[in-house]
Formats: sequence, structure tokens, C-alpha cells
Amino acid sequence: MVQEVFAMIPTPYIYKMERTQIDTYQALYDKLPFEDTMAAIRKKTILRFLNEIKPKTLLEIGCGNDSIINHYTAFKKCLVIEPSLVFFKRLQQSETLKTKEVICVNNFFSAALKSSVDFNDVDGVLVSGLLHELPEPEVFLKDLFDVLPLDTVVHINVPNANSFHRLLALQSGLIKNVEERSDLQIELQQPHTFTQSALNELAQNAGFKVIKHGSYFIKPFTHVQMHHIQHNELFHKNIMDGLEKMIEFFPDNGSEIFVEVVKRM
Repeated sequence: MVQEVFAMIPTPYIYKMERTQIDTYQALYDKLPFEDTMAAIRKKTILRFLNEIKPKTLLEIGCGNDSIINHYTAFKKCLVIEPSLVFFKRLQQSETLKTKEVICVNNFFSAALKSSVDFNDVDGVLVSGLLHELPEPEVFLKDLFDVLPLDTVVHINVPNANSFHRLLALQSGLIKNVEERSDLQIELQQPHTFTQSALNELAQNAGFKVIKHGSYFIKPFTHVQMHHIQHNELFHKNIMDGLEKMIEFFPDNGSEIFVEVVKRM
């Protein structure tokens, strides 16, 4: 087992995002209602992806509060890049680091590109819950495309502009269009809300080829409302499972969307 922990490389602006913004985001994220439930649902889609492609060298960009290495360990090596110091310290407590080769980088992705980090053997990439938080996602994806080896497969997921709860808000007159940012998105400094077609196009414009896309979990209400319902047991315990299965009838209207792409020339 080999473990490397890179010191933070001083970088005041990365994709026009300040490090102080990361600290603010992390503090808000820890208090986000319903996110623990949503994260568990999201990981089911991520694990399906990983079990299908079986990467030997996995790259996780933005591990957040709970790195995928806590749930998936069938890799030979994993490279995790996380700019938040708090999330990075939590990553370092993972039991997986004791048995697997995990390289941990506490910095932004673009800073890692300028360091000694080696991406040459990466064959699977996870970009979960990140792209909508970047002011310049097109720059990020182009940088990612340029650094990855051929045939590398990438999974990206983001909130869905056409989520059932957004459509309900639109029809209720609470928002003017489905891409309108909510108060929570503004507070979390999330500048983008993607439709499936917009997400696919963004990845294609960076050079990737789309191989799969879709959405998951029908969320009828906002995070705050869902938390209230769940916390007060207003739903039967089977309802949450039912909302996951409802994607069969509303395949485009899940709470989050994903696209899986490959680097081909």
C-alpha cells in the first residue's frame, strides 16, 4: 500500500473560484437538509457505473463529505482531488487508506494539473455533484479531456433542471423557468442548473463521446420539504423506495441527471 498526501499548492483563483468560497460551501453543505438521503441514492448510480467499467485506476474529483473509496474498493489505485480542507481531513480518516493505494490531493483540479500528479494510467473518472458549482464548467471539462488517456470513461452527475419538483414549482407559479436558481443554489454558490441536453452538449463540446445518460429518484418537493416529511415520518417507510422506482415512469424527471462519456479521438 502506497499513500501520498500532497501539500496545498497556493492558488488564489481556480476557474475563478476563491478558496474562501470553498470553505463557505463546506460549512453550508454540512447543514444541508435531506442531502444525506440524496447522497445515498446518488451513490447507487455511481456504484452501478463503477461495477460496470471496473476501473483499475480511479480518479475522483471532489470527494465531498464521503469519498467513494468508503464504498467501492475494487481498484488498484485511486487518485482523489478535494479542495476543501475539512473534506480532505475526513478523507484521510478512511479505513480504505490502510489497505489500498490512494493518492490524496488537497487542492483544485487545475492546480493538480500543474503539479507532479500523474494521470497517465487513469481509466475511470468520477465527477459527482461538482460541475454545476463551477463558474466555467466548459474549461474544467476541456482540461479534463486533455489530461486523460484515450478510452477513459467519465461519470458526471448534477441536479436536474427538469426535476419533478422543479416542474411542480413552475406549474405552481413559484418559478419563471426550470433553470431559475433557487435560494439554496444561490446560497451554495451554484451558478448553473443543467438540463440533460445541456449537460450532454457540454461534455461533447469538450471532446467526449456520450455513451449513457439518464436521471434518478423522483423528488416531488424541495430538500427542506423532503427533510420535514422524512424527519416527521409523514411518509410510509416504503415511499422512499417507491420514489426511486418511479423513475421508470418519469425517466427524464429525476432529482439528478448523469452522463457517462468516454475519451475517443
